[in-house]
Amino acid sequence: MVSSYTKLQHDCVVAEKQEKPFKEKIEKVWNVELRKDIRQKVGSRNMSFIDFMVIKPGTNIVMGYVEIKSATKNYKFYPDYVIDHSKMAKIRLKYLESNKPVYVATRFKDVDMVYEFNPTHSFRIEHKGRTIQKRSEYDQKEVEYIPMELFRQLDKIKWR
Repeated sequence: MVSSYTKLQHDCVVAEKQEKPFKEKIEKVWNVELRKDIRQKVGSRNMSFIDFMVIKPGTNIVMGYVEIKSATKNYKFYPDYVIDHSKMAKIRLKYLESNKPVYVATRFKDVDMVYEFNPTHSFRIEHKGRTIQKRSEYDQKEVEYIPMELFRQLDKIKWR
């Protein structure tokens, strides 16, 4: 029997493999460098509050932050994008602490899309989560629903 922790580790390895080409595309499109902002280490995996700092090329200047996600469906499959409530809380906090833009970049099956956090946005919160690929009872948690119309296509966004 495979433990929920083992399933989580497997999902992390898969996510990291998917993250690299998406990271490289964002760097190319926005002409920036993305650096890991490692705050803590959990087991053998480095965990951070938000995946990357957006760095001005050739400098150490932080211009913003980006959280990278991967979806298993096409962009218009659902009316809303579901994200962990604790992740959104971290995004809100990072924005307030830094006064810099924070993005959620999501690689859907058909297109790469980006949501720019806006402190005036308020989203529906429910106790839900994974239902099809459920690993354990901990996959049911508080989640927020970002309307898909708030996302913009990555290729059409220029870094500020």
